[in-house]
Amino acid sequence: MAILTRARAIAALGALVVVVHAPARSASLTEAQVKAGVLCNLAAFVEWPAEPPARTGVVVIGVAGPDPVFDALARARGRTVNGRSIVPRDLGPGDDPRDCHILFIPQSPQNMTSAVLVRAQGAPVLTVGEEDDFTRKGGVVRLLMVDGRVRLEVNVAAASRADLRISSKMLSLARIVGGGPHAKD
Repeated sequence: MAILTRARAIAALGALVVVVHAPARSASLTEAQVKAGVLCNLAAFVEWPAEPPARTGVVVIGVAGPDPVFDALARARGRTVNGRSIVPRDLGPGDDPRDCHILFIPQSPQNMTSAVLVRAQGAPVLTVGEEDDFTRKGGVVRLLMVDGRVRLEVNVAAASRADLRISSKMLSLARIVGGGPHAKD
């Protein structure tokens, strides 16, 4: 059983490396599809605190506001990560972001990032965003484009405040900010 779990972890890490290092504008994948793939794969590298039995078999990935990433995630509905089914959720202004495991906050002209982060505060939610100052505002993971590729920036202090444990394997692929022994900010 341990060998099977280890094999799944290695496969998930490989998938995350491929998605993170793959060009976002390849002929076969749109940028939204690449970001959706990263969001799904992040679930394999995060450990949430104990959950009610009703939520243990799923990973709820919310998208705050309209964005093409939600449409790409909708096509991943039912796909499994570490034995948990992906459940995409389109969050409207009145929806509680704390009901999500992963919350994607796309860059928007309304600049709603700070308000959504405040609403998710205190809950074990992996917040993921795109704004330049996303991790400085308290978000956990920032997706950024570098040379046409998606890169990760992780605020380890924000992850700790959200009671999330992020795998060292994922951290090895990211730029670490927000304190900790490997921070580069």
